[in-house]
Amino acid sequence: MKRPIVDGPEGAFARSVLRLRAGQHLTLKALSERSGVAYSVISLVERGQRACLLRTALALAEALGSSVGEMIASGAVEDQEAS
Repeated sequence: MKRPIVDGPEGAFARSVLRLRAGQHLTLKALSERSGVAYSVISLVERGQRACLLRTALALAEALGSSVGEMIASGAVEDQEAS
């Protein structure tokens, strides 16, 4: 697996997408259908290989029942706890 290139708030958001998707037992395809975001883009975002546009982040957050701000904050807390 490639090393993540996205960090900071974008990385925190990416980790939250993965955590929330897994917690809701959603496949990449299911989240793609729910959000309108291509599953290949979601995969790249989750792996930290691509930062997403604001409209993409908003669509993913809405599909996961959260907000971009909450997802960034919870990802940042996870980062602090892991340190």
